[in-house]
Amino acid sequence: MTKKRLTALAAIDIMVILISLIWKPTSYNLKIVDIVILLVAIVFGVWIIVRTFKWKRTQK
Repeated sequence: MTKKRLTALAAIDIMVILISLIWKPTSYNLKIVDIVILLVAIVFGVWIIVRTFKWKRTQK
């Protein structure tokens, strides 16, 4: 992966997390969906961090 692609993925992930934190669902089902989206975004963020460190190691 290129540095630009990793940066774009990180920006999208941050947007999803911010939208999930700002959005206040009213029904129980929407709260569950919000929690699932937030957990997926966090896991995706950790994956991006791991890929970034692997990318930096291969660049040296």
